[in-house]
Amino acid sequence: MSVSSSAVVSVLAKNACDSEGRGLFWDEKSHRLYYIDIDTGSVQRYDTVKKSNEKITLDGQVTFLIPVDAPEYSDFIVGNGRNLTKFSWSDARNTAKVLHEVDHGLPTRFNDAKCDSRGRLWAGTMATDYDVTAVSTAGQGSLYRLNADQSLTKGADNIVLSSGIAWNADETKLFLSDSIARLVYVFDYDASTGNASNRRVLMNFEQFKPANDFGLPDGMTADVDGHLWIACYGASKVTCFDPETCKPLESVTLPASNITSCCFGGAQFNELFVSSSTLGLSEEQKKAEPLAGSIFSATKVHSHGSRSIPFRG
Repeated sequence: MSVSSSAVVSVLAKNACDSEGRGLFWDEKSHRLYYIDIDTGSVQRYDTVKKSNEKITLDGQVTFLIPVDAPEYSDFIVGNGRNLTKFSWSDARNTAKVLHEVDHGLPTRFNDAKCDSRGRLWAGTMATDYDVTAVSTAGQGSLYRLNADQSLTKGADNIVLSSGIAWNADETKLFLSDSIARLVYVFDYDASTGNASNRRVLMNFEQFKPANDFGLPDGMTADVDGHLWIACYGASKVTCFDPETCKPLESVTLPASNITSCCFGGAQFNELFVSSSTLGLSEEQKKAEPLAGSIFSATKVHSHGSRSIPFRG
């Protein structure tokens, strides 16, 4: 069902992530790509000019990274278990400060995050003991909004595994992947207030045949045409969907099964950066996928995106 792509795929940072790479953020000022490796607690940045990679490590799992707006990014907010934590790159461990803890008493953690055009940070949680057959864990994840004054608002609940977040061009719609449920939700979005309402299912990946052609919907980004580029976990690709028709328009195939997130970057925002994971792979699968855990770059895709938005607060 998917449409093949003429994209040219290359390895940007080989085997950079020992567990699950995700949380891609492109800084056009420094030409750096930021990303995290969840289980190792590492935050990394790849300099596309110098072709070099830097890494710092925080305590516990780190699940996303969003810079705090400044001429040069020095402070960052990460998902750190159930915490939203702020730190400075120059002294990460000693400057780490918890802004909020969420989902008190629940077996959850933060997963993915994104800022809207006004710099409000949206971050979702997921059940850490999820079982696709267990009703008790089906709705433990939530979606939160960190406002400019650093107050926190719950925007949605009853989510299994909150993943990719994106908006349409005029920010009247917010899109959210629920990976384990294999659903992509759409909300009505009020950019002036940051209010998301009227959640409904946009796509159910069960609708596609063959059933596992697109795997699980994971991280996502939107292009300038309003199309959704969704990392297809377990299916070795990123697929561009038309949110009006829900039809796949283009699929970029990657040399790894577990594709976790994507974002546009590069000088013209026409380069698609893609992260991957080694989680769940047997030793035999790892041998068959020696590039699993790498960060990839795809050029000559049929669209381009916009800049990654930092937190403004």
